[in-house]
Formats: sequence, C-alpha cells, structure tokens
Amino acid sequence: MLVSIYRIRMIGLMLGLLILLSSRAMAEERYDCLIEPNMVVDVSSSVEGVVERVHIDRSDSVEKGELLVELEAGVEIAAVNKARARTHMQGELQSRQSSLEFAERRLERINKLFKKGLVSSNDLDEAETQVRLARAELHKAEDEQKLAKLELQRAREALKLRRIRSPFAGVVMERYKSPGESVEDKPILRLAQLDPLRVEMYLPATEFGQIEPGRYANVIPETSTSAEYLAEVKLVDRVIDSASGTFSIRLEIPNPEHKIPGGLRCKLKFLSSSESAAIRKQQSRLKPDPVEKDKSAYANKRSPTSEDLDLIVDETRESEVVESAALDVDALPVCWSVGPVSDMERLERIDDALSPFVTYLSHRETEESSKSRYLVLSPRQPSLSKARELANLVREKGFRDIAALDDGSYDKHVSYGIYRRLVLARDHVEELRQNQIEADIIPLTDGQQYWLDIEVNPQSMDEERLNRILEQYQPELQISERSCQSAFVNKVSISTMVEPV
Repeated sequence: MLVSIYRIRMIGLMLGLLILLSSRAMAEERYDCLIEPNMVVDVSSSVEGVVERVHIDRSDSVEKGELLVELEAGVEIAAVNKARARTHMQGELQSRQSSLEFAERRLERINKLFKKGLVSSNDLDEAETQVRLARAELHKAEDEQKLAKLELQRAREALKLRRIRSPFAGVVMERYKSPGESVEDKPILRLAQLDPLRVEMYLPATEFGQIEPGRYANVIPETSTSAEYLAEVKLVDRVIDSASGTFSIRLEIPNPEHKIPGGLRCKLKFLSSSESAAIRKQQSRLKPDPVEKDKSAYANKRSPTSEDLDLIVDETRESEVVESAALDVDALPVCWSVGPVSDMERLERIDDALSPFVTYLSHRETEESSKSRYLVLSPRQPSLSKARELANLVREKGFRDIAALDDGSYDKHVSYGIYRRLVLARDHVEELRQNQIEADIIPLTDGQQYWLDIEVNPQSMDEERLNRILEQYQPELQISERSCQSAFVNKVSISTMVEPV
C-alpha cells in the first residue's frame, strides 16, 4: 500500500516537472505570427443616393462617429423643415379651443334657461352634444400636434441616414466613391481599426492547454529586429484543426499612435507565468484611461516595449503576486446650453456633429419681440441664491429694473435691463462699472434664435473639445453650464424675463 502511494506521488512529481519544462521551453521558443488590423469594414449606405461630399481620403485617420460622407439630402431637409413647421402650427388647436369654450358658455346659458323652463330638453341636449363634439375636436387637434412631432423625429432620422459616420476609430484603407457617383449596394469606403492590433498564430495540438487567455508575449515585427511590443492573449481556440493538427491563438497589441502597420509578419515569444502575473499586478495599479477620441490624446500613449517589461518584472519579481481589480465609477453628467445658432440648417449640422458624444440633446427656440435690443447682464453666478444676493446688492446702490434670472439661457445671471439703443446700453454698463459692478452687453437679434441643450459624460466631452467642434460651424457661440435637473426646457422667451426699458 505504501509502495503504491509512493509511486503515485512520483508520477505526479514527474508530470509537474514535464509541464514546467514544457512551459520554460515555450518561453524560450519563438513562433511565427501575423499582425493584422483588429477590424476591416467596408462602409456602405443603408439608403440609395448620390454622393454630395466626401470628407476624408485614403490613409486619413478618423474618429468614432466622425462624419465621413454626405449624400444629397435636399428632399430630406425639406421634409424636416415641413415637419418642424407643422409642430409650430397653433391655429387649428386655438380654433378648437375657442370652439370648446364657446360651446361651454352656450351650454351654461341654456342650462340656466332650462331650469327656468324657457327652453326645451331638446335644446339642452343639443348644447351638451355640441360641447362633447367640440371637446372631441380639440382632442383630435392635440393628437395631430403629437403626430406632427413624431413626423419631425422621423424626418430627422431619415436625414441622418444620408450622413455616413465612422463606426470606430481607425484609418481609411480605400475610397471607392467620389462626389456625383451613385450609391446603391456597393461599399463607399474601407476602414481598418489599428488600435488595438490583432496577432494571429498557430500552435501544434501537443501544446494545447499550456496557453490561457491573460498570458503575455513579446512580439517582434519583421520590419524591426530590436523593437518588441507587449501583446496579451485574448482568445484560444477550443477546437483543434484535424487536417493540420494545430489550433489558433489571438493576441492584442495596443497601438494608439498607429506606429505599427497592419499586415506584418512577426516573431512571437511567450513570457513565463510569473512574468505575466507581474505585468497584471502592475496594470492593476493603474487607473484605466477614459475613452478619448481626440487625436491629440495619442501623443501621450505608446505601445509597451521590452524595456517596459524589464522594469515591471524587476520591480515585482521578489514580491508576492496579488490579483486586484479596480472599481470604475462613472462620472456624473454635465449639462450645457449652446447658442444662439443663426439658422436651422446650421443647427442640424451641429446636432449631427455632437450626437455621437452626448447622452441627451434637445432643441429650443427663443422669440424676440422687438428689434435691435441689447441686454445688460451680469456674469453667471454659482447659484440662484448668489444671483439674488447680487441683485439685492445692486438695488441697494440705487439701480432699478434689476432681476435675478432663474430660467432659460441666462439662468443664474442678473439682468440690469434691456435697451433699444447700443449707446444707452454702453452708458449703463459704464455706470455699473463705476460702482464696481461687472456687466456685459448681450445683443438680442430680431426673430427666432436656436439653442441646443446637451447632457454629456465629462470623460468623453469637455468644454475645450466642445468649443473646437462648434468653431467649425459657427464661431463664438455661447456655452453656459446648466443644472441637469432643469436643463431641458421646450421654449423660452427672452421678452418674458425682464421688462424692456
């Protein structure tokens, strides 16, 4: 019995020794591999049309959501304008409301006459029926208004189909179409995702089970004999190809600067389990970078090299390997108001440019009731209570027509009055500044203005980046931070905030 136990232990030790020797042999051996783009996609259109603009060319870098191609969209733009005009038509609704109010007043009069015996029950029944019919007509008009809003949403979605955007960050491999060419069921562009890169390799079936996801390896491209890049095993096939007696392994190489081209042959050397564990421990200490789509962010990133690996291994070789996980906490959203945009077509373009980066977006309009007016306004205060304190302070200094604004585009500002002439507004600003009160002049243009209220994740969009996007469409737009709880209002009229002077 003791002999049997001894033999079993010896067999186990021998098997463990064989696995260890095999693992060390794999760490020393170099394998052939191929570096490929992570994805190659032929971008096409879901609708037929004619190409109007192509914003990129072959070998250009593109970001996720970037506008690549615009198809001719005159009909769709007209449909959006028509649907938007229908949503603003109030004539039918007001007419039905007036009819209902008249019918209710008539019913009230007939009811009084009926109680006095001056009219018949038939007249009362007729009046009650007229009220019910008028109320039904009003409900019908309200339903038509809701349908008009849905039609506007549908028209906007149809317009978005004419603007083709990049599904991921990458480079343009081929451009198949030019302005004026028809788009049917053929691709327009071919894109390749180069970050991360994919490394494909094959191992003999005898080595199945010795490599698991999470193992690291050094990859040496054929164009370089000294540069080594760290790659992580992401996928190990669970089915062996019976014809070749091999199974495939897929690894990934970070390539944020696009320094490593796809399509290269390479040599690959697996790292030992202890070295891979040391790398995982080092990476667990680092906070994951937020998703950054700006090209400028690539300047601060690079692919790990063999020198990085040596530093990591030296630092952790003598320490105990401890697996740790980092807890990601989503940042709170930030809300901004952007405007005034000069026209609806430009608003639609800004809408399309911001849509990939925002979590919520809505439009609103401001209507100006007078011409060439100038609003004298304080800087935005930290809170509404601070704005009210400032308003009281200014009143104590003898100024009139002071109002702390709590809604609309200028909430948390203090209004010092609206002037019809610029010279009067400037005189008032100068008088305020002589009393150590800071003020600015905001021109209020005639007619309608358009605004965007947006909610964003601060990890994907900051104010500097928002400014860069807006400058491409309309420079010097106002950007004001808003409370996310009350940021999205349907309509604000500046003329209702303060009385004109």
